[in-house]
Amino acid sequence: MPTDNDLFRMQQMCEMIGPERCLMIRYEDLVTETEAVLTKVTSWLGVAMEDDMLRHSEMMSRVVTSPMETTSDQIVRPVYTEALDKWRGNIDPQLLTTIIQDNLKGAAALRQLGYTPFQ
Repeated sequence: MPTDNDLFRMQQMCEMIGPERCLMIRYEDLVTETEAVLTKVTSWLGVAMEDDMLRHSEMMSRVVTSPMETTSDQIVRPVYTEALDKWRGNIDPQLLTTIIQDNLKGAAALRQLGYTPFQ
């Protein structure tokens, strides 16, 4: 799990190099608002948005992935949201207590990035 310091440094680096060279995108936004986020990304990149980008799973027959790729079973699927909250309620209570104790200082950074810690 990224620490408060990691998140702060990432955001600081992005701000330092400027919005023309760094665009922060939340994974949750990408999978729940795919078209809007892809439109934002392609605009930022200066490339045209293409409908095929929204149907990547249909285009995978033209793509070769590395045998080292451990998520190839996910890459070929359409964008899905089932896993977004799947972790909730499935973390060992002792581990969760440790994470909370060790990362309370990270809660501010998570909120700054748009997350609600410990919800």
